Formats: sequence, structure tokens, C-alpha cells
Amino acid sequence: MAGVFLLTGCSAVQKETESAKELPQLRIGSAVSAPYFYRGEDGAYTGVDFEIAKEACRRIGYEPVFTEIQWEDKGDLVQDGTVDCIWSCFAMDDRMEQYQWAGPYLKSAVVVVVAADSDIETLSDLEGKDVAVRVDSNAERYFLGAHAPDANEVSTFSDMEQAFVAFGKGYCDAVVGHEATLEELTSDQPELYRYLDEPILTANLGVAFRKDADTDLVGSLTDALTNMQEDGTIAAITEHYGFGTEDEAGDAK
Repeated sequence: MAGVFLLTGCSAVQKETESAKELPQLRIGSAVSAPYFYRGEDGAYTGVDFEIAKEACRRIGYEPVFTEIQWEDKGDLVQDGTVDCIWSCFAMDDRMEQYQWAGPYLKSAVVVVVAADSDIETLSDLEGKDVAVRVDSNAERYFLGAHAPDANEVSTFSDMEQAFVAFGKGYCDAVVGHEATLEELTSDQPELYRYLDEPILTANLGVAFRKDADTDLVGSLTDALTNMQEDGTIAAITEHYGFGTEDEAGDAK
């Protein structure tokens, strides 16, 4: 009987393994931006979006396959089918017509960081100043809009780390982006920086698919993300990475 039990147990494990291998894949394009998607000390991917995506895919029966991308290439990569979706702290606002969206699953304030001794106190003080932003971001769109302060120059970078380095070297007077990312970048020497009290906007984060993507898949993913909000899963993930629940992120990030 013991032998039969062992054989049966091995057969069950084998079937479970084979079943896992047969899961359809969701090819996810993500740009490095801590704490959303980055490599940990062990070299493996980690982050808020990484963990949320893994759990959401588990719930809808998909295997997540992550591809590290350059942010400026995201539109082409999802349109030509290299990846199925963009999941990378991606704001839905003002882009609803460009993609089919799953979500939103988080809110994120976009904020301004200046040097601690800067004379910039309010958004209006950015008039005539040089600011650093990530390319094709809500921050860039804001400064190109009619109601933004008339900055002297808006310098765009492939990722926020590059933007922050330019700011740190004094090439720009301010750096603007998602607060959770900027908090990560300023955490080593927080005394050198100051956040303006007023965010430039609060963005809804979602997962972007091309317009003709499978609507059933997108709908199932939206439902999974909604359930993860309601059962506290997303709150637990964001708290683990140090910036509270999705509602708190919207108010404070």
C-alpha cells in the first residue's frame, strides 16, 4: 500500500507540474522603477507591480512572463505584439483612447522634489526654472499643458533614476515624478531634499493592452485586481514596500 501511495503521490505532483506548464502566458513589459519594478539584491525581479502582477495572473490562470523594457519603447512593443501589456506604474489618465486598460489598481500622486535650501516653495515658483521628468510621463504632459507654470526648460529622461541624477548634479532645479519612486531615490540622504506640499496631480495606475486585445482577458484581469483591492492583497503588498494602502498612496505619494 505504501508503494501505491507513493506512486499516486508522484503522479499527482507530475500532473500538477504539467498543468502549470500549460498555463497561457501573459507577456508583461515593465521598465525599471523602484519600488514598482526592479532587481533585488539577489538579481531577481521584485517590486509592487511585480508582486501584484504575479498574484493577479495566478487568480486568472495565467503565467506572468516579465520583460524589462525601455520606457520610450513601450507603445511600439505592445502594438507589435512583443509584449501583451505594459505594467509599470503606468498612469491611465489622458491615455484612455490609446490603450485598452485593466484597472485602475492603485492611485499615485505625482510630486515635485527640490533641494532642501531651494527658494522654490510652491508650484508657481517653478516658473522660469529647469525641471527633470521621465519621458512620456504625466509630469511631462503637465508641464506641456496650458495651466502649468512656464518652466524655462523641461528635460526628459528614459527613467526617473537618470532624471534624479541630473537633478542631483544641479543641472535642474527640480525633479518631478511618482512620489513612491522619488522617496526611494531620496531615502539615502533625505535631509538634502524637500517635497512641495502640493502634488501636480493624482494618477490612476492601470495595465495597458493594445486596443484590439482580448476583452475577456482584460476584463478578467480588472476583476482580479478589484478583488485584490477589496480583500486587502494590494494594501498588504504596498505596505510591504513602505508606502501604505492604495488610498493612502493616492493622498500621500
